[in-house]
Amino acid sequence: MNRGERNCESGSAYLLCLTVLVVVAIASAAFVGMGQAGSASSLQQLRQDALRSALEGAGAVAIQKVQAALLERRLPPAYVRGQVRTGPARGAWWSAIVAQNAARPELYKISLAAALHRETPSALQKAAPYQESQSYPTLTTDSSLPPPEASAVQEVIVQLFPPVPPPPASFKGALSSYYGFSNVKNATINGNDHNLDGTTNPLGDTYAISVASGTVTLQGGSALLAGNGSTLANSVDSTRVDTTYGGDSFPTTPWDVLGIERSTFDQRALRFDTLEAWNAYVESLPEVVIQGTTYRQMPEHSFLNLTFRDGGSAMFQGIYWGSSSHILVWHHPDPNANSDPNAPKGVAYGANIHLGNQELPFHGIAILDDWRHVNGKSNVKGGFVSLNGTGVQEGLQALSITYSSQGIGRALYSAAQLDGEAVPPRVVSYREQTDNAEVRLALDAVQANQRTGEVSPSAGWQEPAIALWER
Repeated sequence: MNRGERNCESGSAYLLCLTVLVVVAIASAAFVGMGQAGSASSLQQLRQDALRSALEGAGAVAIQKVQAALLERRLPPAYVRGQVRTGPARGAWWSAIVAQNAARPELYKISLAAALHRETPSALQKAAPYQESQSYPTLTTDSSLPPPEASAVQEVIVQLFPPVPPPPASFKGALSSYYGFSNVKNATINGNDHNLDGTTNPLGDTYAISVASGTVTLQGGSALLAGNGSTLANSVDSTRVDTTYGGDSFPTTPWDVLGIERSTFDQRALRFDTLEAWNAYVESLPEVVIQGTTYRQMPEHSFLNLTFRDGGSAMFQGIYWGSSSHILVWHHPDPNANSDPNAPKGVAYGANIHLGNQELPFHGIAILDDWRHVNGKSNVKGGFVSLNGTGVQEGLQALSITYSSQGIGRALYSAAQLDGEAVPPRVVSYREQTDNAEVRLALDAVQANQRTGEVSPSAGWQEPAIALWER
């Protein structure tokens, strides 16, 4: 059996791959045992092979535990411990240390160790066969444990993504509106799909602006639009602006925009019926100083539903949205807003909307009605939809909107608690007889607990953190 690096290409195939490896390991161990039955070294080799095969299954268990936590929006376990109950390694204890990559949070390193003792102390025999913890173990010396007869270590790096849903069909541009916009200036609106780290995703490109009934006009040469792979330009041509909303009906309510039921929207969104209630909430948020400026820090993954009609000037100014994705809705319907049965009826009004800024963008979904002058260097990465029901909007200026299917999807997943299709885990690398801080900690945990104190993860890795993948 190859003891070097091995790869299992997909998560769905990983368990099958592990099963094959286990069979090969057991067969190899049996062959060694038959050929050199009287040799102590061959017995040692058989035990180590048995432990290696047992660790394959332990790795699958650890990966399943991490994936289950992501699916349930829980903190993934940092430490998993169990005991082999059947097979040649029966009675062996195994430990798995889970670390998350700081630079690529979708990567998890599962460092595994197993140790086989000739006589397992009764205290261990009575212990729970399986345990998991949200933090790494703090080890203490235990002289009652005999030295292990054999031990083995392995490392598996697996790629795990939460089941983030795709953008709903209502997002047909970086900015969407029923009636359209006039005199757009000093604005950059990009419908080319960008991840939140700035990298591009060409398969998700869309329009800069999509409107259902109306036009888009630019004032001067200061407005730049891009879409469907085109570059930024002072143009409203058909690659950048869609004036048919893709031939579909325009959504008339926030829950239609999000593609969810009204009951789900009401249950999950935090509602504010008055401007006073909203201002009081913002004032209650903790302060954070960034580059010398004091902001109010919005909780991660907020889902906010503002229902009052008239707002103040510079709404949302001074709010730090952080790096997580949010859903912001400010919608007040009025059945008399227009006579068009296909148009939204939103009349919530706010002047000088400051949503994020050039250095600290708003990530996620913004659904607003009759906002004037979204400015102050507002910066939105995700999707922006207007439910204005009073006609063509003017005054769109001094802002940046960048379409991001990732920002939209994360807002739906984290803020609205919606799930997309589960993504199978993918094993990136597999190594045996490796050495790193996590493996040493796992080995100490199953050998004789000789090390006292905690072991920090290897450079570039850290204990799993909930929503670390948003960073």
